[in-house]
Parts: sequence; structure tokens; C-alpha cells
Amino acid sequence: MTINFKFHANILSLAAGVPCVALGYRFKVFDLASSLEMEECVVSTNSNSLEQDILKRIEYIEENQSSIMEKYKTKEALYVPMLTEPFIQKLI
Repeated sequence: MTINFKFHANILSLAAGVPCVALGYRFKVFDLASSLEMEECVVSTNSNSLEQDILKRIEYIEENQSSIMEKYKTKEALYVPMLTEPFIQKLI
């Protein structure tokens, strides 16, 4: 697993099949996690117990790695066609 501060690092990690702890520094990180049904994998950077929260997420990911990646793959299968369609149809 990875622990990522940057938004795109979270996407890259998941696309590579590696679950991640996303450090929520802006709304977009929380929005991404919500759209992927992976809210349990986010830790707010303004947490008063950052270290403990990260360790809890690591434990959660270790116990649920398969189901986390299943969720991601399901969402990926939904979103990829939407993202590629404009290019396939030469709309862009």
C-alpha cells in the first residue's frame, strides 16, 4: 500500500492495483474517495491524531485489500468508458 499526499498519486496507486491511504488536504481528495466508495481510506491532514488515524487506515487496508480493489475495479469499469468515449468518437 501507499500513503499519498497528492491527489494524482492516489489515482496512480489504485490504477496500479495498490490500495492507498489518501491524506485529505483538499476537498478533491475526499470527493475522489467518496466517488470510489473508499471513504475509510482517507485521513484528514488537519486531524488531531494524524499518526493514529493513519495507522487505523493501514490496518483497515491490510484487512480489506481485496474488497477495496474490487470496489476500485468496479468503479474503474464504470468511469473508463465515459472518459474514453469523446476520444473514440473524435469529439475532442
